[in-house]
Amino acid sequence: MSRPVLLLMTIAALTACGPAETPVPDGVITGAFEIVGQLESKKIDEASGLQAGYQGRYFVINDDVKHLFVIEELGRLLARIKVKGTKDRDWEDLARLPGDDGFLLAIGDIGDNDAGHRNLRIYFVEEPEPDPDTGRFAEDIRRVHSLSLRLPDGPHDIESMAYEPHGDRLFLVSKRDVPMHVYAVSREQALAEEDLVAEKLGTIPGFRPPTRK
Repeated sequence: MSRPVLLLMTIAALTACGPAETPVPDGVITGAFEIVGQLESKKIDEASGLQAGYQGRYFVINDDVKHLFVIEELGRLLARIKVKGTKDRDWEDLARLPGDDGFLLAIGDIGDNDAGHRNLRIYFVEEPEPDPDTGRFAEDIRRVHSLSLRLPDGPHDIESMAYEPHGDRLFLVSKRDVPMHVYAVSREQALAEEDLVAEKLGTIPGFRPPTRK
């Protein structure tokens, strides 16, 4: 099941779990949440993207910092890795997808609060692995590919991205549009080309308008 579908099903289930006689205000998610950990690093002060990796590791990015943070499931920091060959206009999300020699992480420099950028950028890096002898991660990694991506209907603020394995493509979802817009680009093209136009799939109705920030 794809992450976007699972997310929507989770939201629907949580919204529906309140008593039938108690109306739930629009945009309010009800239900029980369990806090299992806390981010240890104070450098992660605006966590925009979170992606599960191998053996219980998670990768995190900040909005405007050219680093990839590696944490374990309770929030303990394992590594802070500089990503070389990238810019940090507005990093917003991460996705994990297959590559030729293992898994890759896609870093989405896709935020555009004022919808003023003609091109978005997605950087691809090999999923970091610790040294088998020391257990430590490298201090830096270099991107293996960079994709300049345009949207077919002009600039939008894209702040969510996910890999959809059944169609073998990356999904991108806008934030400030009502309803939100959904775009896609195939994994094969994304890794082979340097400049692409995404395909618009449609819109997602029913979500409340976002805040300015």
